[in-house]
Amino acid sequence: MLPAEAEGVADLITTPRLSVRDAWGGALDELRVGDAVQRTVSMQADRALGMLLPALSFEAPPGIAVYADQPRVEDRINRGQYRGERVERVTYVLQRAGEFTLPAIELPWWNPDRGVLEREVLEARSFAVSAGSATDLVPALPSGRGMPWRSWLERAATYVASHRRALLLAALAALGAAWGLHRAFPAVRSWAVAERERRRDSEARYFRELERSLRRGDRDAVVCDYWRWRSRIEQTLGAQPGELEQAASTSGFAAVWSRFEEGRYGTSGRGSTAIPRDLKRALQVFRRVLLAKGRPATGTSGARGLNPRSRAAEAG
Repeated sequence: MLPAEAEGVADLITTPRLSVRDAWGGALDELRVGDAVQRTVSMQADRALGMLLPALSFEAPPGIAVYADQPRVEDRINRGQYRGERVERVTYVLQRAGEFTLPAIELPWWNPDRGVLEREVLEARSFAVSAGSATDLVPALPSGRGMPWRSWLERAATYVASHRRALLLAALAALGAAWGLHRAFPAVRSWAVAERERRRDSEARYFRELERSLRRGDRDAVVCDYWRWRSRIEQTLGAQPGELEQAASTSGFAAVWSRFEEGRYGTSGRGSTAIPRDLKRALQVFRRVLLAKGRPATGTSGARGLNPRSRAAEAG
């Protein structure tokens, strides 16, 4: 349970140490229309999972298009200490000339060791974009014999500069067509999904790691391992929204876990160091209830959800 000052803060991450690095792919001067600027924001949190780090919102004023890559999320363990990492990379495409300002990004986080709400701020960036010229698209090449492509490159640069919008629309249409072809081949898509599922670790392994953390009495590792296991079993069982919470309540696990969280965080950020003795037993009962209502925890094929109505529909 977090103190009142942290309540209501969206996507709040709890960690004793958060480091954020904001890297740009080049200087923000002498920019021209058509240039692309890359930005990479790396977040690292001690004793927290990477999947719990919040997704950032990269806003831009009209005249700048934002294209975001798939975030890279990783978890690292060093001598029993967890560290989660999330890397987000975006590309700003400058579509017209003018003065622009990218707004600041604020990232709040709760420090349980100090018992305070802290904030990381990525500063706003301002820059100017000039109209440029078509020949700016051609790199400086030496003249003389062996360079017959210089004039062709200049003509190609002129064509691209005058048809930039049409070429961009054509590229987007090509991407849409490629995606449509991908969806038109369910066999390929099913194989890709099955291959991805096969590579994932099993729910049973995550649960064993959670039990080891309980035996060691490591509160931080228990929290990290619990949410890793819970995310995995929810995917494995194909649970409907709210069904895991209902199972936790009916099995008695929710009450025990609530006592553990209150003892860990407390009102000052420094809770009790003891783990409830009945937490392991309650966790095992909770898992048995989930597996009894769902399917075996060894795979994802042939899955049925926790909802009894979905199972009745499949039986019919």
